[in-house]
Amino acid sequence: MVSTEKLKYGSYYHIFNKGINDCNIFVERRNYYHFLEKYAYFCYSALDTLSYCLMKNHFHFFIKVRTKPEQIELMKEIKSTYPKSPFRISSSKDFLDPPRVLSHTFNSYTQAFNKAYNRKGGLFLRPFRRNEINSDDYFCRLICNIHQNPQHHRIIKDFRKYPF
Repeated sequence: MVSTEKLKYGSYYHIFNKGINDCNIFVERRNYYHFLEKYAYFCYSALDTLSYCLMKNHFHFFIKVRTKPEQIELMKEIKSTYPKSPFRISSSKDFLDPPRVLSHTFNSYTQAFNKAYNRKGGLFLRPFRRNEINSDDYFCRLICNIHQNPQHHRIIKDFRKYPF
């Protein structure tokens, strides 16, 4: 069952969404890379990504929400290793809030997509969907399902060759 409940720190989730009216959210190869760059920039400190798949009109992410201490420690490590890193260290709850970083990712990508393709309005359904992973069986099945998604949708014959 799909949930929209608040993401809990330390928990695992299947995050997924699609374009409004099934519109394509990735039109060109560069769109996939741009989305992943936005995702990394906004979400790296808050989310540990175990698996993902980007399709033309939808995406799937299997993530673990980092605890607040994990997030802060990670940011300190990044700043000490890479002093010119664009990541900020902040105690602001907005910065550490997983739904907020995902929202920043989706909004930032939508703005860039709209500008590139001369369009207006939302790109993704709201709110984004999430299922908490609460069993080992679901954990294992989800990784397989996400990776096999392109083959399931007949985009490619062998999912292992799909780049996204």
